[in-house]
Amino acid sequence: MAGVKRAAGKTRSLSAKSPRRLPLASLRVFVATAEHLSFSRAAGILGVTIGAVSMQIRALEEYLRAPLFRRRGRVVQLTGEGERLLPKVRSSLEALERALDEARVDGRTGPLMVSMLASFLQQWLLHRLP
Repeated sequence: MAGVKRAAGKTRSLSAKSPRRLPLASLRVFVATAEHLSFSRAAGILGVTIGAVSMQIRALEEYLRAPLFRRRGRVVQLTGEGERLLPKVRSSLEALERALDEARVDGRTGPLMVSMLASFLQQWLLHRLP
C-alpha cells in the first residue's frame, strides 16, 4: 500500500513540471509589471484590465509560494525573489519567442505556386521574370 502512495506522489510531481502546467500567461504579465513597476501600465501594454494583471500576479505568486511584489497603494516594488526571477524569466520568454519565430519563418520557405490567366502570364509576367 505504501508503494502505491509513493508512486502516485511521483506522478503528481512529474505532471506539475509538465509544460501544460507552466503559467506562461502569468509569466508574461510578471515581466511587464516588473519592467514598469505598475499594474496599470502593464495592463495597458498587454491590453487587459488591471484586475486581470492582479489576478495573474496573484496566481503566479501562489504557484511559486512566494511574493514577487510589495504593494503599497499604487506603489509596486519587486521583492528579492522577484528581482532574482525577472532576468531569468525575461530571457527564457525571449528565447521561446525566438524559437517560435524561427519555426514560423521555416514554414513559409519553399516554392511559391502562383495561379493566373494564361494571357496575363504571356503578356505581362513572363517579361518581368529574371
